[in-house]
Amino acid sequence: MIRRHVLPAIALLAGLTVGACAAPAASEPTLEGRDWTAIQLNGKPIRLIENQSPPNLTFDATSGRVTGSTGCNSLSGSYRVQGDTITIEKVATTRRACMNGMDTEQPFLAALNQARQWKIAGGLLTLSDGAGQALAVLKP
Repeated sequence: MIRRHVLPAIALLAGLTVGACAAPAASEPTLEGRDWTAIQLNGKPIRLIENQSPPNLTFDATSGRVTGSTGCNSLSGSYRVQGDTITIEKVATTRRACMNGMDTEQPFLAALNQARQWKIAGGLLTLSDGAGQALAVLKP
């Protein structure tokens, strides 16, 4: 009688052990330590002109610095994250005049200045204002 109950129990424990060793579900990328390329500004897709680089950002948790490009000029600033809130400040840029990329520069810089919330969903980083309105969407 004990054998009838022990064998199913062993089979159940073996199944649980194998399930616990399964690969974890894919997690969302982290904010820091990767390059983020802008694909939308203010709800509109970014349209690149020939030879134009897209705006991009890299967040460095160690230094609290954000670096990247506006699509024309290089940028650097500081940032703070607490939970789902973000503050990007003291952003400085180079001052090149570019044939391509100037139309995205000001909206991109404004999005960084106004960003108060961040989230990563579906592999995309969304920077939003305090009311939750998406300002910029970036992909890794």
